[in-house]
Amino acid sequence: MLTAAQVKSLSQPGRYADRDGLYLNISKQGNKSWIYRYQLNGKRREMG
Repeated sequence: MLTAAQVKSLSQPGRYADRDGLYLNISKQGNKSWIYRYQLNGKRREMG
């Protein structure tokens, strides 16, 4: 599980797993956003 301090300190672009399908996404520009990945009717989907 990512802590608030870890989220604040991360700066490398990429996707970081938190738990239960929740990911922190960091863009090349340094913008941070949360993505929830789930599966519905056999298809993977993302929300966020």
